Amino acid sequence: MKILAISAALIAGLSVSTAVMAQPAAPATATEQPAAAAPPLKVRSGQGIYSSDGGLLGHIDYVETAKDGTPMYVGVIRDTQIVHIPANSLSTGPKGVTTSLTRADFSRLK
Repeated sequence: MKILAISAALIAGLSVSTAVMAQPAAPATATEQPAAAAPPLKVRSGQGIYSSDGGLLGHIDYVETAKDGTPMYVGVIRDTQIVHIPANSLSTGPKGVTTSLTRADFSRLK
């Protein structure tokens, strides 16, 4: 009889833990803070822009922004032509504004 009671208790305990594990995660509480977002990139006309391999590509001629004010791309003059560099490739580097593009990538842009 004791074996039957122990077996029943064991089965009941296992079924409860399975039900608990199947529940969705608890929502975040007010005390939990989301991960800090990166500060917005400050890009201005006249700033130098550097390639990922460290070379100066030129200076930013203008910044094209979206309706919400976030930069979409920057215009850089190269050989009397304006080259558009996507803003999602830009970051702040040790020398200033840096793009993830190399000099070879930059020379292929039109």
